[in-house]
Amino acid sequence: MKIISIANQKGGASKTTTAAHVAWAAQEKGLRVMVVDLDKQANMSYLFQDDDAPDNALNASQLFFRVRENMNLHVCGGFGVIGADFEGLEQVESTPDIHLKQLHANLRVFADDYDLCVIDTPPSLGKILRSAIIASDYVLTPFQIGVFEMSGASQLLGTMNGIRSSGQNPKLKHLGILPSKIKTNSPQEIEALKKLQSKYGKVVFPVYLAERSAVKQAIASKAPVWRGAKGESHRIARDEWRVAMSEVLNRMDM
Repeated sequence: MKIISIANQKGGASKTTTAAHVAWAAQEKGLRVMVVDLDKQANMSYLFQDDDAPDNALNASQLFFRVRENMNLHVCGGFGVIGADFEGLEQVESTPDIHLKQLHANLRVFADDYDLCVIDTPPSLGKILRSAIIASDYVLTPFQIGVFEMSGASQLLGTMNGIRSSGQNPKLKHLGILPSKIKTNSPQEIEALKKLQSKYGKVVFPVYLAERSAVKQAIASKAPVWRGAKGESHRIARDEWRVAMSEVLNRMDM
């Protein structure tokens, strides 16, 4: 099982939307996919969970501690789902003796049952995000253009380099920065995108995802944007996301 974290410590960068589409695209390719929601806002949980989760279903905060053997993984729509629990994740961040590698150890329990684990991470560089990066084979960074976002990207890249060099996860691979929610009618954003590409080179994906209402509508329907595309704008969004997700899976050799 390969593990990918969708990570950006800034909010509003389309992390959950991207994580969901990676999971949907992988499943459509025939892969067995589990999704893990480590963001206490629980948006990924909303997209993939239903009301039939058993009372003893494994939740996200338990992954940071020793997991009891009798815990069940909730399965919904063919996905294995580990949903976020607000109070538990709050406790994880405030517990001083959290072992940052415990998340990795617990996720590996499911290695024989799934081909890919997609982790949605919180918008802050705390213990949870660091644990997710340590647990992952890959990190993908959705990125919204802006001055503060540029600073955040540099900090995140520095954190990943530190985790690699410290030996906590020496094989970690950054898939790259995926420009997202780009306003194509804004000359300033297009120019900023060019500067981003100039600064980071091949780290930036050769495709970008524009700000489109069709994407919001699809997420509201709990479905990928390429499903049931109607109208020219929706078809453009469908094609953009298809190409981007294909690039992501190819970079993981999935």
